This record gives sequence, structure tokens and C-alpha cells, in this order.
Amino acid sequence: MSRPLPILSLVLALTAACEPRAPDDAPVAASPTTVVPSGEPGVAYEPFTLGALELGGDVWPVGLALHEGSLFVADLHGPALLRVEPSSGAITERLPVDGFFPAGLASAGERLYSTDLHTDRIERLHPAEGRKEWPLPYYQTWPWAVAASDEHLFVLDARYRKVVVIDPVDGSEIRSFDAPGSRPSALAWDGAWLWSADVERRELFRIDPKTGWVVHRVPSPAVYPSGIAVDGDELLVSDLQAGRVFRVRPYAEAPWVEDQSERYRVDFRMDLAAIGTGEIADIRASLAIPETRPGQRILGDLRFDPKPVAIETEPSGQRFAVFHLDSLPAGERAQVKMSVDVEVSRVMFQIDPDQVAAPPDPLPSDLALSLEDGRKYQLDSKTIAEQTTAALGDETRPYFRTRAIYEALADSIEYDRTGGWGAAPTVLERGTGSCSEYTFALVAMLRSAGIPTRYVGAMVKRGPDAGVDFVYHRWAEVWFGEPWGWVPVDANHGASEKPEVRGDAFGSLKGRYLVTTVSYGESEHLDWSYNYDVRYEVVGEARLESETLAVWTKSDAE
Repeated sequence: MSRPLPILSLVLALTAACEPRAPDDAPVAASPTTVVPSGEPGVAYEPFTLGALELGGDVWPVGLALHEGSLFVADLHGPALLRVEPSSGAITERLPVDGFFPAGLASAGERLYSTDLHTDRIERLHPAEGRKEWPLPYYQTWPWAVAASDEHLFVLDARYRKVVVIDPVDGSEIRSFDAPGSRPSALAWDGAWLWSADVERRELFRIDPKTGWVVHRVPSPAVYPSGIAVDGDELLVSDLQAGRVFRVRPYAEAPWVEDQSERYRVDFRMDLAAIGTGEIADIRASLAIPETRPGQRILGDLRFDPKPVAIETEPSGQRFAVFHLDSLPAGERAQVKMSVDVEVSRVMFQIDPDQVAAPPDPLPSDLALSLEDGRKYQLDSKTIAEQTTAALGDETRPYFRTRAIYEALADSIEYDRTGGWGAAPTVLERGTGSCSEYTFALVAMLRSAGIPTRYVGAMVKRGPDAGVDFVYHRWAEVWFGEPWGWVPVDANHGASEKPEVRGDAFGSLKGRYLVTTVSYGESEHLDWSYNYDVRYEVVGEARLESETLAVWTKSDAE
């Protein structure tokens, strides 16, 4: 059901007016069709949504709270607070409100907390007794949502898009952190974590209440996720657009989920040209061979032109197509091609931080490479040791040790593609780096902390339906053990002030990559490159010019 929202539209318009303009290369928010594949509003996204409760009457549900066996709903249409039967959606009681814009609800002990955007205060109700305590003042503006722990109240400030931690006795502010998303719209407490929602991305976020880090996200079945309540191991999510309350499981049963799948043909081409008066001799070119993995499925056989002289495998398990040319005289050119059909998908690892275990000690032989030193890591460097120690502090929990290093690195380096591929200490000392240098520094710091890490190289689709890539991309993967295995951690993409972007880059990937290379360090076939390498001899006055590119086009391969 569609409904006019004049006050809400004004709030969103004013919020937008306060936003700084995003840079041209800022991440693009997911559209509704990415979380509702059928395109029909409110259709359940299968791995997460269990069902929906239709609210009786003409209700505009905003805040939600489970209190004393009932579901309470802040009704913007009333305006009123509604007591709802959780199994049927029937309204059993209407409670008047003092303001005009009831928004957030939270339950703690015998109290029900209610926020109002008009009065900028927090009501404290005892529905069973039919009484109210004096309201708490809110010293910021627009308290859209509220959550309550045993010690604190958390208020979602809709104007400044932050979570404000306040004292439940007098309302004084203790601290605050940025809320994830450009349209944050809900808040709830599950006993250990905060949950929030974002209207723009139509996602639900699990947040560490101490740091503000997004540690998990769930696609929202609600078109307008306006409220969240926690019911045991599940979430209740209200939809302001449809007048429903959805029941959501926070974690899918699989260790990762994939969606937004598209099929492409990727043609990778290497061009070689001999310049000068001599010749280039004994040319050996290696191309990394991509494999099926989370987020990508290889369709059919790879095609090569010319045919490789060998397919070789390194100790890491990485396979290479090897090509050989005896001689390339000055003025002549040669070309090597690889074509592959692939289905790429967005992949989201379902990581529960509390379930991530420390790596086994000693490491099994198949993980031994993931802690070795290398020319680009320099694990004995004082810089690596000091910055790793500073990032970790006294943290002992496995997930948060990895996350602390990732966050520290994202805070300390700015993107800059100049100066070649510096070693990790150099990158940390100067504070700038390319995606490769972010990765070298992250791998070095994680290995210094005893965390098994490797990196991958990929070709990137740099357009909506097709694209040309000659820059490529690299990121780290961290071993989190079963059931997740190797988890993507991209400190370059995570180098953002937006908590939702940092959360995206830790444990998920967009469906725009063809990973060709899995490496632990210096490679016999690649050295430290992304996906190819060329080695040769020079005879006389000559030099070899080389260039590569990857062209993505739509594919109908099965």
C-alpha cells in the first residue's frame, strides 16, 4: 500500500541538504532490485527472510519494541503507540503520545522508551501500570530511533546520521559514532550488538557498540526499513511503505551467499613489440589461470591463442598457462590471448565475529605459506612491529585482531598510484599507496600478528554491462577457519570515513571481479604481479614494449 509521507519527506530532504557531495568515484548504493531479485516490493530475500506480519488498520509503522510479551509499534499515522499481538498483527491497545512524530521504541526492564522528532525528548513509559515517568531530554536533534542496553541508551540522530550514547538517568551525552548509511532509519539492541537499518541501501547492519564498526549486514526485505526489534535469534523489521513487519534471520545457513549474478566473456590480451635494431630472445610469458571460487563460476573451457607450451602449477596451487617465443626481431609484434566465460556474483560472507577461532598452532602444512616473510613484507621491520602492536592494543579476540589491523591501515594510508610497488614498511612510513601497496602492508601486519593471510589479483569490470581494464586490482584474504575459509579483506576499498563502506570491504565483494591469481608472495611465474609476467633476453640494441588489457562483454554461455 502506498501512502503520503509529507513530514518524513521533509526530514529526508533536510538531511540530504546537510550532506557533503560524494566524490565521483564514491561507491554506488545498491538499488532495491539488488535485494529483491524479483523486483516486487516486499518479496522475501530467501536466505534471510522468514515471513511477514500484516498490521491491521491503516498503520504507518516506524519504531518497534518487544515488551512484556507484546509487540509495540510507533504509528506515525495515529500518531500513537500500538500494542500488537505478535502472532496475528491484531491491534489490542492504542496509547496516546505527547508529540506529533513518534519514531523510536526500545524496551529495557519495566520501561518502554519512546522518541519523538517533534519534542526532541525520550518518553519513559510503564504500559502495564498505565503511567509515565518524567521524560529524558535529548540534547541533539531529530532522535529517530532508540535502543536500550543495561547501561546505556543509544539514540539514532537522523539529522547528523550518528548514534549518540546517552546516560539513561539524565540524558547526558557520553559519546557518539557515525551511523552506517546515508539514510539510517532504525536501531535495536540484541544484548551484545546494535542493529541499524539504512533506507537508501535497504540493508540491516550489525554494529559493534564500542567502535561503531559494521561487522555484518543483511539485505532488508522491507522497502522502507523503519524499525527493528530483536526476538531471540531473529529480527523484526517494520516496513513503512507496506505496513508490514518482516521476520528476518540475521545469518544465512551457508557460510556465504551470492546474488546479483551476471555472465560475461572476458578476453585478456597481451601485446609485445620489439623496439630498436636488435632482437628480443627466449620470451617466456605466463598467464594466471582463473578458477571457480566464491563470487565467480568458470563456464566451460578457457581458450588460448596461441596454444600454451605448458600448464604449470606452483606450490601454492596456482596454475599458469606458459607461452614461449624463440625470437622477436626489432619492428615486429607478437600477441597472446586468453578468453574465459564467467558468472560473477556479489558474495557476502556470513561471519559471526563470536564464532571465529584462533588459527591452529602449529599451522597445518597447507597454511604454512600464509605466514612466510617476503621481499615486499619485511616482517622483521621495526615499523611493521610497532604499527601492528599499536593497532592490536590488548585485543585477544581473533576476529577483532584482524579487524583492528584492517581499520588501523585504512585510517593511516591514502590512495596514490605513484612510486611503484613499495615494500610494506615504506608504505606505512610514507602514508600513501596503491591497491597493491595497501595489500602488501595489510598482509605484512596480519602475518606479523600470526594471522594467516594471502592475496589475490583480479581483472575488473569497469562499466555497468561491459568494460575495459588495464589497471586490475589486488586485495588480501584472511583465513578464518571453517566454515568460512579464506575471507576477502580489501583495505584499499575500506579506506573510507563511511562505516558501511568499511563493513562492505571486510568480508564481501561486488560482482565485478574475475580473480585470476591466488598468491602468498613472490612467485616463480609472476614475481609480484597481478595476473601475468614476461621474461626474456635482449640481443643487441633492443627493448621490449608490452601492454595488456581485459575486455568484458555480456555472455550467454551456460
